Amino acid sequence: VDDKITLYKTTATADSDKLNISQLLTFNFIKDKSYDKDTLVLKAAGNINSGYKSPNPNDYIYSSFYWGAKYNVSISAESKGAVNVVDYAPKNQN
Repeated sequence: VDDKITLYKTTATADSDKLNISQLLTFNFIKDKSYDKDTLVLKAAGNINSGYKSPNPNDYIYSSFYWGAKYNVSISAESKGAVNVVDYAPKNQN
């Protein structure tokens, strides 16, 4: 970015056939010479299968569409005590 800041980017996928979800994770590691800590900006984008079932034309008209009303965000790190989560979005609802 400039002579004091270096940006490292990488991506990863996180999929679960069991839960029918897929995610693309984008990691932006920021090293700032004027700051004593490294910074990570993590972006998650993906798809959650709705469970939609189309109506059976030989049966009465019926379809299903399930969609989560609430999602939880969880972040963990292998570096015990060396990581401080400053902010995240979306916020979990109680």
